[in-house]
Amino acid sequence: MPRELTGRHVLIITLGAFGTIIAVNVFMAVKAVGTFPGLEVKNSYVASQS
Repeated sequence: MPRELTGRHVLIITLGAFGTIIAVNVFMAVKAVGTFPGLEVKNSYVASQS
């Protein structure tokens, strides 16, 4: 006998999907900020002239 797909199941699936996406985005943002040292050059205009 197949199980019935109720509104509660759809809500759980939707929240799980969005939760996974948000968790991965937060993880990637934290890794990006943590690995980027910040300032690359003092004056970007002067650096671009060479």
